[in-house]
Amino acid sequence: MGYMVANKDEIKLIAYVNLGHALVHALEVTYAALLLRIQADLGGRDAFMGMVATLFGWTFGATALPAGLLLDRWGARRVLFVTFLGAWSASLMVAGAPNLAVLACAMAALGLAVGLYHPAGATLIAQGVQERGVAMGYHGVAGNVGMGISPALVGIIADIWSWRGAYALLAFLALALAGWAFLLPVRSISASAGTSSDSSRLHPVGRLSWALAAVYVASVLMGMVYRGTLTFLPTHIHERVSPQLSGSLTTLVLLLGGVGQLAGGLLTRYLNMEWLALAVTAIALPPLLLMGVAEGGVVAFLAAAFIFTNFAHQPIFNTLIADYTPGRFVGRSFGLAFWSTFGMGALGGAVAGVLTDRWDTGVAFLGMGALWALAVVATSFLPLLVRRTVASSVASARPDVP
Repeated sequence: MGYMVANKDEIKLIAYVNLGHALVHALEVTYAALLLRIQADLGGRDAFMGMVATLFGWTFGATALPAGLLLDRWGARRVLFVTFLGAWSASLMVAGAPNLAVLACAMAALGLAVGLYHPAGATLIAQGVQERGVAMGYHGVAGNVGMGISPALVGIIADIWSWRGAYALLAFLALALAGWAFLLPVRSISASAGTSSDSSRLHPVGRLSWALAAVYVASVLMGMVYRGTLTFLPTHIHERVSPQLSGSLTTLVLLLGGVGQLAGGLLTRYLNMEWLALAVTAIALPPLLLMGVAEGGVVAFLAAAFIFTNFAHQPIFNTLIADYTPGRFVGRSFGLAFWSTFGMGALGGAVAGVLTDRWDTGVAFLGMGALWALAVVATSFLPLLVRRTVASSVASARPDVP
């Protein structure tokens, strides 16, 4: 997949959003990677620690809709400045937390700050990059790279210094990105660049409305699984595979998410979108369930299979949202989707924490598998509700409503 950069301004914009996306997702998974160290320092039962993850997730998703309103008033650069300035101050609060109550408040503040990022980063790409689709693909990969390298990186820092030192380093990086935001070029590409789908021809009536509702329901359920598995995956690998290699194995597993995103995006060019969404969602279920009962090294392979398919569904579902939504409502529709996935889906951290506290991480992953099975059921309605006249690229595939 090639990409021709038109000028230096695009290079600056792409570099900034890729680094920003990587840092946002690094901050997202750092809590899970350092969970055992934080517990050893501050105490706290698994259920409470899961609730802290849920609190972060709720605030992370809650600012997706307000971010759209702020973008209309302030522009992407100012919103990104606020995002990373807030991430800097909240990360320092986490690093200096003297007890669990302060930790919970600081994690909530961190979620509020970084939750502004996704609408702002996507808007910056849309306004400043000619080949938006390709740039969005690299943007997604950057997020997965940040998510993937974070467990190993912060684990090493925690071993050398402390878990507080790891958060302090991330705070410094956030402050650097806050300052960089005002150095970004002000540039708006021609509207002729377009998007990957002609959503203006579609209307949210009849079966398309039901299809969009099914996507939202699946997004909530998969968001719960995302938060629950992400929070307890390092602990699960620590207990079932290797305490010494848990950070490195988690990093390798999460890095596959970027490959999954690229694969999912590529498949949308050639396969029917509704059947593709159902297939990818269904394929992810067996490895997730088997993770709950497996022992030893096979757990890492199962985790890799699940993470690959879990992230492969993201570009597919994002394209479906664009296809099912009229052009003038696409921004709000994506805001609602982010809120559904990261906000409502944040409950998965609490669910997984309670199951781990009552039994163990294996039962928690079985519970996440049950939620994912419901997402498969919701997704199975899509091929019944929507038929495509052409099953090729998104640009030429227009859903039909029989």
